[in-house]
Amino acid sequence: MKNIFLIIVFLLLNACSSADKKSKQALSIPPQYQKEFKSALNNLESGRYQLAVEGFTALAKKQKTGHLRWSSLFNAGSAYLKLKQCHKSKAVLSGLVREVDDNYNFKPQILLQLHYSYECLNEPRKALAVLKDVDKRKSVLSEETQLVEIPARFSILYAQIKNNSQALFFQNLALKGLQTIKSSIKDEVTLKRTASKLFYIMGHSRVHEQHIKMHEYLMALPYHQIYLTQSFLLSDSVWSPQSKEELKSLYSKLWPSYRQLPVSQKKLYKNKIIQSINNFQKIAHDSHSKELEKLLSSIVKKALNMMK
Repeated sequence: MKNIFLIIVFLLLNACSSADKKSKQALSIPPQYQKEFKSALNNLESGRYQLAVEGFTALAKKQKTGHLRWSSLFNAGSAYLKLKQCHKSKAVLSGLVREVDDNYNFKPQILLQLHYSYECLNEPRKALAVLKDVDKRKSVLSEETQLVEIPARFSILYAQIKNNSQALFFQNLALKGLQTIKSSIKDEVTLKRTASKLFYIMGHSRVHEQHIKMHEYLMALPYHQIYLTQSFLLSDSVWSPQSKEELKSLYSKLWPSYRQLPVSQKKLYKNKIIQSINNFQKIAHDSHSKELEKLLSSIVKKALNMMK
């Protein structure tokens, strides 16, 4: 929720790089709509996603083009993603990508969010195609997005399509990017929070459980897992609890798909799930973290019960 809110504030406060007055006017919210926009924004920031969708959708209809319409559609698509309504998010954001000018300064951010909609639908090849487009335009994005988020998402998508060499290449690139960002931070508390936040962003899975394909999901699981455990181990008061919940969610999302497998396939995927858990156990053992071992124990207990 915080990440989306920061993106929206960025959209509101930044102007197009062009000094042209018309460009600047296109990026402003008309005064008569500012109260409605702020209300919808507050709903989004507060987690009232359905109300946010309704507010932004109504606003988008009030202008045929321009920043009010485009930012409203972006926010509506983001709210749909939070509601796990993957198809609606994709429809809004893909329509927005076609609608905005190619030189619109925030098109890369729209594309990045569209890539997450495809991830929600578990369509890694489409997500990958969009992310490659983002990568070509990334110079206007934040340093954290350029150096860490984009390569981390590449690593996960390449893992899903069984391109291990590219997955590892981009994982290393993301970790190098993280080190670059950390090197400029002197305050220890800020350093820990930034690293924990970035590891969480790297590992967060948006795949909806209804769209999980077991093989693809299990190929990417180790990447999600390693990023999120690093966030958890930093013991940051804001991001570590979120990573804990996300680690539990990675496995809990598996079980509806696992239960629907034919009996002949369950043994195969049971072994793959156990392999992922074994990787988790190694991380927990090497970390000497009682908290991580406790979390792992609860995941293992549920896993063994679900795979009986």
